[in-house]
Amino acid sequence: MSPTTKGGRKVALVTGGSRGIGRGIVLRLAREGYDVAFTYREEAEAARRTAEGVVSSGGRAFYRAVDAQRSEAAADFVSAAGEEFGRLDAVVANAGTTGSLGWDSPSPEEWRSIVETNLAGQYFLVRAAAPELKKSDGSAVLVASIAGLMAYPEEIVYGAAKAGTISLTRSLALALAPEVRVNAVAPGWVRTDMTAVLHEEPKTRAAVARRIPRGRWGEPEDVASAVLFLVSEGARFITGETLVVEEATFCPGGSGEGGRSTHRPADGQDSRAREPAGLGVTPCRRPLPLLGPCGPSRGVSRGWRECRRSPAYPPAPGARGRPARSRSERPSPRCGRGP
Repeated sequence: MSPTTKGGRKVALVTGGSRGIGRGIVLRLAREGYDVAFTYREEAEAARRTAEGVVSSGGRAFYRAVDAQRSEAAADFVSAAGEEFGRLDAVVANAGTTGSLGWDSPSPEEWRSIVETNLAGQYFLVRAAAPELKKSDGSAVLVASIAGLMAYPEEIVYGAAKAGTISLTRSLALALAPEVRVNAVAPGWVRTDMTAVLHEEPKTRAAVARRIPRGRWGEPEDVASAVLFLVSEGARFITGETLVVEEATFCPGGSGEGGRSTHRPADGQDSRAREPAGLGVTPCRRPLPLLGPCGPSRGVSRGWRECRRSPAYPPAPGARGRPARSRSERPSPRCGRGP
């Protein structure tokens, strides 16, 4: 690939870019000087409108229908985007899907579909793009979710896949260092067509908003701003991190003791109609620590065990393979010893 694209613009590749958070990311990158290649699944008209938005911002757009579950499709699209633009500076693995509600509802087929789309698809995309990202000292951002950072029994497969995304981010950050940075964003409640049913129900919308510090649902633009930062020079020393985008689900404001919501539905009313699953009960009273390549920096002993085995994080001389821990860095008695 050549070192520059026409007009000197950088090039980004975004999966699932025709609607929702993906569309917000595509349009924001285009406004900031990127040409953008993006995928969509079925909605060709939505993809066309997104491409028009890229062009109106002065960029070039290339898009194609791609099934994120097919590993070979990722390599094919990366190759096609390279032929179209001549370089690759950023990859955003955004394509994802949800499943049925209820921890005991998913079928084996649904498990495979969700994990292959939300987790395996991200891995194969970054693997296919890695050679070109190394040439440009580029960056990859994986879209996770707060569902991967908390107990989320109503969408247990989705939450498990997104937790896998966070682990995948840390591993890829070390695997592709030092040339390529890999980070993740974990959006909270964002207003998109996927959450439209919840957002359009006034009581549910208000219940969610009460537990967000900003007092409102997020917008795709909010997530796009976080992605833009992570692929920018401003984040050049950041890799392996998961950036939570404005959410207080871990310890909601106004909650009762132990992180349990004080909200109670009216007599005879289904609580899920008032308060979405996972919103009311939290595993820890405090927000979780920042997640880096070696796990949480404090409060979780497992992170130390991972770090002392990593050649990228050798122990201090005389530490006998284990860094010294201050009192503040010991496991929190309130939050337990972590995963």
